[in-house]
Amino acid sequence: ICQDATVREAISFSIDRGLSGLMVVDREVMLSDTSRERGRVVGMTTSRDLLRVMAKGLKENQAPEEMLDCRIKEFMTPLSQVIYARPEETIGMCRGIMAKLGVKCLPILSEGRVDGLITFRDL
Repeated sequence: ICQDATVREAISFSIDRGLSGLMVVDREVMLSDTSRERGRVVGMTTSRDLLRVMAKGLKENQAPEEMLDCRIKEFMTPLSQVIYARPEETIGMCRGIMAKLGVKCLPILSEGRVDGLITFRDL
């Protein structure tokens, strides 16, 4: 999902596709000098993050519309804090990372883009 998307859009996107986590991309960034593809990964957001935004808004007496119009980039987990694997890592390595760190969803990233995603159910 784009970093400029709203909470409303993220919730709708997640529900429509049955997702609990979304990789967040910056559509303004080219992936490489030789590629015309846009959308470098800049972070991740989860259903838990979306619930936190709503809970915070309720505590602060924000109007529902104001909470739903909040931009993903304002609360996403930045890429520097996202736990991810690279394509060359084995399933065993990924399983170990997930078990040790309690991660339910492990994105596979390469050169700023998502190559795949391993979930706890996949293993």
